[in-house]
Amino acid sequence: MSKLKVIQNGTFADGEAVYQIGYELEDGSFEVVNANVMRKVVADAKLSEMGVSKPVEMERARDDKGHYIADDVSTPDVNEAFVPKKKAPAKKKAPAKKKAPAKKKKA
Repeated sequence: MSKLKVIQNGTFADGEAVYQIGYELEDGSFEVVNANVMRKVVADAKLSEMGVSKPVEMERARDDKGHYIADDVSTPDVNEAFVPKKKAPAKKKAPAKKKAPAKKKKA
């Protein structure tokens, strides 16, 4: 059986997606464990309460020159060829432009 995960299952009246917690089966169907309808944030919190963490995205490890690093076979429990993916730094917003003062109309 696959891992327990958050499954999207429809939408609320306001258009936001509905989520439940369950397993995705091999035939593409789902076995729902927590049938309560919830928003994404709540579903992720419930999943973490159940002891299941989100999978970490991995990327190939590179050396200082940008070349791929091979896996060290002497350490079978660690895969040095892949490292957790780093998040890109948040972009800074441009400073707001000052508006020119409004011109007064002559009466």
